[in-house]
Amino acid sequence: MDSFYGNSYQSNGGEKDFQKLAQLIGTNIQKISQNVSSMNRMVNQLNTVQDATEVRKQLHQISHYTQQLSKDTSHNLKELSEIRSYSSQTDQRQLKIQKERLAESFTSALNAFQAIQRKAYDKEKCRANETYKSIFIYWKITSTTWF
Repeated sequence: MDSFYGNSYQSNGGEKDFQKLAQLIGTNIQKISQNVSSMNRMVNQLNTVQDATEVRKQLHQISHYTQQLSKDTSHNLKELSEIRSYSSQTDQRQLKIQKERLAESFTSALNAFQAIQRKAYDKEKCRANETYKSIFIYWKITSTTWF
């Protein structure tokens, strides 16, 4: 896969490229967190009076988008770790700390995303079980009335 910034981070612009990529990663992490918050509101509507096909469709779309954003951000973090800096040790230490903070924030956002996906799955599973029980009960009632 081609690098987001090509080979430019091997030149003197490495720190500038680092900052651009770090900003992109930070923005993506914010988007993931915002999407998780939106998904949480939608999941809370599932199996209630507010449940609608449109809510489920939006939930699926935002989940798919967030999953792709997570993959892209993971790739960007890998690229960030490959950027070499030719600056002082103090600057290199600061860049390392920034990388670590981004990685921790990303991990936290991914954990929240995974948790809301599980919650959505559990609600869907519960709905499917209730539908199955209703069909089974209906079938049992209708089939026993003939005998």
